[in-house]
Amino acid sequence: MTNSALTNRADCVSEETPIRQRGDKVGVWFKILRGIFRLQRHFFAHQRMVLAITAFLIGLVGYGLLDVKTSNDPFLLFGPGNTYRQKLERQNEAFGETNQTLMLLAVKTREERPLLLKAERALFYILG
Repeated sequence: MTNSALTNRADCVSEETPIRQRGDKVGVWFKILRGIFRLQRHFFAHQRMVLAITAFLIGLVGYGLLDVKTSNDPFLLFGPGNTYRQKLERQNEAFGETNQTLMLLAVKTREERPLLLKAERALFYILG
């Protein structure tokens, strides 16, 4: 290498330019890991307290699980003032406690189709 090549390299690196650009990212991860290890040491030093708190939390969650009830009724998620829930309750009052009510409306000829619409409107008015 020549002397001019060394001076050109020296000109490129100044005191203000950081040499390691990834140093900040590594430092952040190092700080996170150091914090995790400090917590680990702290918990290890206070094992009885950690076990007592863990047992208490497990007991608290277990007690809360005693009140959990399951249902396959999706309308329980809606409040009593919900329109759809009120319609379903009216339908249950009219037809009994059923999950679904299926009605098939059919006509024999093409000329009777307006009667089908009339029956559909009447059912919609009754249920709706």
